[in-house]
Amino acid sequence: MITLPITKDTNIKKLIDAYPDVVEILTAYGLHCSKCFANKIDTLGGGAKLHRFSTEEFGHLLRDLNSWLEVYA
Repeated sequence: MITLPITKDTNIKKLIDAYPDVVEILTAYGLHCSKCFANKIDTLGGGAKLHRFSTEEFGHLLRDLNSWLEVYA
């Protein structure tokens, strides 16, 4: 189960398992997490850090994920 809102501590695999369509949002930001072996243990914050997201860019990602979930979840 995923706790809302989505935060930097949200596990990537659990998020994708609960809401498979978020893969499109993650991919749009350059995060190909659905295919990554580390998604089982990695968080959104960890993935963003690994991919060198700025604080602003990561904030936009969280906003977009949470906005999507408000409408479609």
